[in-house]
Amino acid sequence: MSKITIAILLVGGCAAAGESSPEASRQDSASSSVAEAASSGASASATAGAGGGPAGGAGGGCGLDQGDCDEALGCETDLSTDPEHCGSCDHGCLGGLCIASVCQPVTLASGIDQPFGIALDDDHVYVAAMGGGTVLKVPKAGGAVVTLASAQALPQGIAVHGESVYFANYNGGTVCVVPKQGGSVTVLASNQGGPSDLITDGTHLYWPNYAGGEVMKLPLAGGTPTPLASGQPQPLRVTVDASYVYWTNLFPIFQGTVMRVPLAGGSPTVLVNAQTYPTGVAVDASGVYWTLQSFGGSVLRAPLSGGGTTSLAVAQDQPNDIAIDAADAYFVNFSSDATGTVRRVSLQGGFTSTLAATQKGASRIAIDDVAVYWTNWSPTGAVMKVAK
Repeated sequence: MSKITIAILLVGGCAAAGESSPEASRQDSASSSVAEAASSGASASATAGAGGGPAGGAGGGCGLDQGDCDEALGCETDLSTDPEHCGSCDHGCLGGLCIASVCQPVTLASGIDQPFGIALDDDHVYVAAMGGGTVLKVPKAGGAVVTLASAQALPQGIAVHGESVYFANYNGGTVCVVPKQGGSVTVLASNQGGPSDLITDGTHLYWPNYAGGEVMKLPLAGGTPTPLASGQPQPLRVTVDASYVYWTNLFPIFQGTVMRVPLAGGSPTVLVNAQTYPTGVAVDASGVYWTLQSFGGSVLRAPLSGGGTTSLAVAQDQPNDIAIDAADAYFVNFSSDATGTVRRVSLQGGFTSTLAATQKGASRIAIDDVAVYWTNWSPTGAVMKVAK
């Protein structure tokens, strides 16, 4: 196996080309236990792979892989191949193929130089492309890729609210905004120490300064950024709920932490310590969830009220990011040699299912009610989706 490396970063600005990042330099993984999938270079084209969805069932006495999805016709539906009834009636593949009762991934955009950060609204996927220095949008249903901002300096974090797209340039330390329909880029904050992620709660922006060791807060309209926490050892990712900002501290090695601080400011609290490369983080009303991006890595949960840590998934290959809904956690296993996976596990733990296999550089993930979206980080990367 190849080793994980973490790079020291370079400096740029809101309109200059960027170089390397902590995300760019954590490489490579090499194992997958899922079925092979064929990759596709066509925009919004179905790609073969392992897909997700409810295990299908025939109803009303139907045979194996058959379903009565139109009661007037009897057992007319082949649940193993029908993309509108894949695995079970009314489980659609959202433009993907249905193979062996599982939905296949769809390529929304390809040939993108190091797509990384990802955010969603009702109709579009928004992407920060590190290598290309661009901020992009593409319809969820597939279609033309639109460039909203170019000549940016290693954009990584991205968030959307209202009619605006916000993004953070690691090199040069800027947080910027651009209209969803395109237009001029406005710098909201500068002189930040390597902003590596970005999130909004609808009134403020929050980001970690990976190089500066801070967690920051800024009104959406701009102003003076407020440090909510300082002296942090390489804060990497951030999320938020109604009361707190949560983040992961990547280092010291074997001593990484999951942290939180009140939105209004105060003393940071260590929720979990002694972690090896904690990366992605998510939160719900009862717990905090995170990934450990190491060989044999894990997806874990800890109650917000305090208590022990629960492993939801173990023996993963560099899990890099996580998103949750009311029932499940979704995560990406990074690989630069096309053995990465997108997987799902119950918030209570148990069986881990593979939604997509043979992904190259699966890096960041986002979900809505019906689909999972992610970026494949490489010089010829892709933006992908698969039905839940």
